[in-house]
Amino acid sequence: MPNKVKEGAYQFLANIFLCNIGACAALKLLEAMRIRSKSARVAGMTGGIIGTGVIGGNTIANYLGKKLIDPCFRNVQESKQTMPEGRHPEALDIGLHTDDVATISVMSGLKWIEPVLPIFYTISGYRAGIGYRN
Repeated sequence: MPNKVKEGAYQFLANIFLCNIGACAALKLLEAMRIRSKSARVAGMTGGIIGTGVIGGNTIANYLGKKLIDPCFRNVQESKQTMPEGRHPEALDIGLHTDDVATISVMSGLKWIEPVLPIFYTISGYRAGIGYRN
């Protein structure tokens, strides 16, 4: 159970929620600067995803895991044996950001990809459900 909670928090913060926040913030900035180029928008939103989601989400998820989740499971033997100190992005995590590329596409005006967005989020949900840890 502790691994599932920590991985769920990691997946939600680093691979889903904060990536979308970063992309939206970048899009707002691009609109305020009146940048209309689709390639510039994709590059800007990708930067928002990397900065806010991948880097910021990783930092926040590890902090919450250490300061909030670990103390909740302090008496659980499993948590001391199997939970590593910190979780860091892996190759598959970076590959999971294809959902972010799809989200960027929708935000840039490619509405045809919107119906398949939930499919891209299934890997993060699966990894959280099994309590994946590196």
